[in-house]
Amino acid sequence: MVPVLHPQQRSQLHQLGARAHGLVPHLQRLLCFAEAGNGQFWLLFDSQAAASGEQPAPQLWGDPAGQLQHQGAAELFTEVLADHRIVCVAEPGNTFAPVEQAALAVLAELIITNLRSGADALEALRQATGVAHEFARLRDSETGHHLERVSRITRMIAMGLAESHQLSPTFIEQLSLFSRLHDIGKIGIPDGILLKPGRLTSEEMVVMRTHVELGLEILHKLLGQHSIPDQPATRLMANIIRTHHERLPGSGYPVGLRGAAIPIEGRIVAMADVFDAVTSTRPYRRSASVSEGLELVRDLAHKGELDPACVAALEANRDELESVVADYRDPPVLVG
Repeated sequence: MVPVLHPQQRSQLHQLGARAHGLVPHLQRLLCFAEAGNGQFWLLFDSQAAASGEQPAPQLWGDPAGQLQHQGAAELFTEVLADHRIVCVAEPGNTFAPVEQAALAVLAELIITNLRSGADALEALRQATGVAHEFARLRDSETGHHLERVSRITRMIAMGLAESHQLSPTFIEQLSLFSRLHDIGKIGIPDGILLKPGRLTSEEMVVMRTHVELGLEILHKLLGQHSIPDQPATRLMANIIRTHHERLPGSGYPVGLRGAAIPIEGRIVAMADVFDAVTSTRPYRRSASVSEGLELVRDLAHKGELDPACVAALEANRDELESVVADYRDPPVLVG
């Protein structure tokens, strides 16, 4: 069916264009497509057209990425989700940093989630840009490589558990994507603690641990402000933030959940986060090798802290794990 836009929707498009271009510094153009069949796609939204005030007739595209590259676009970020795809074009001569890609991926997921739920597509885009804009502030507290490593390790573990834990492809994709937001609450932690080069004192650790509650507050506030309804995707986001520091014997935080009370998403992201932490260099210690990291998480699982099934899934993908750690290594830091 050919999409038809009424005047109010065209006005929303114009407003959205201005907001979308402010989401990521080097974003030149954002396009949203719906599959039309036979390898073709309806163009639902084009921020460039909205910014220029154009009102193009509905149009069909072939391969969107191929056509955009033919038009001279060098750097593209594409998310393909079921029968929709989001394509972002960088300004000439620029590329999207890993954290910017994370923000754009969240934007794409929320767009498609709302489209699937039957919400107005343009309003969903407006809402999602507001949420993703806040998520993009993660650049102030986390490195892009850390976010990418956690996301990829999370996907690796989830795929290894897909059959035994009946994890759907959609769940795995969303879990990998939203795992990048596990520490969003660190936005609210004072720089003196968040950016401290050495180990935190016990008092500072108490403050640092509040990032879980802060993350949930940020998420709920943003979802409420933008009228994004409760749905599986938003509950998954909240569970990741809430439970990735919980531990099986009840020794974690913020509430000390035990065993099966910790949802599988929390157990998976906890494993990815712990492994990435020990294999990353800090100013006060060297990074562990992949072998050493696996030995450490294996020991933690033996002690009952981490899920043994998650460890097994990680160990089963040793070669891929080595590649992720090597390909997304942080710049070297001075080790005291």
